[in-house]
Amino acid sequence: MAQAAVARRPAAPARPTTPARPAPKAAPAPAAEEESNGGTPTMPMTVNARTTKSERVVSASYDFGATLAESVELFGENVVHGVFIDQAVIRLQALLRRCIEDEVGDKDIEAKVAAWKMTVGGRERKSAAEKVQDLLGKMSPEQKAELLKSLRTGK
Repeated sequence: MAQAAVARRPAAPARPTTPARPAPKAAPAPAAEEESNGGTPTMPMTVNARTTKSERVVSASYDFGATLAESVELFGENVVHGVFIDQAVIRLQALLRRCIEDEVGDKDIEAKVAAWKMTVGGRERKSAAEKVQDLLGKMSPEQKAELLKSLRTGK
């Protein structure tokens, strides 16, 4: 997969931070799920992980802070902002990679980046019509004709 170059911000000066407090013992919450309270995650959050080499799943409960203010209190402003920037760069790189894969021109990429806003869900979703167009664009004329025939006949 192509790598998109992104300039990194200079490192912030070191600043003392409050160490993370241990998570209180509580019944584990569903893994990385959010309550229906406006998107505020339940803390402590239970995080699950596994590797591709093993079917073993491990879980840990950790308090990241239920609000921005709590996260800053727990980890410090520099850490919280640094993690935000790291995630923002990853998401912007994903947008740029999709543009490369879709063979979008430079001017259109500039417009997409200018209009881009991060959301809680991550990336913007393609409509059903866009997904079908993408798939059809990858099919040979014979495959398209066969697909259209099967759609018309229902077989």
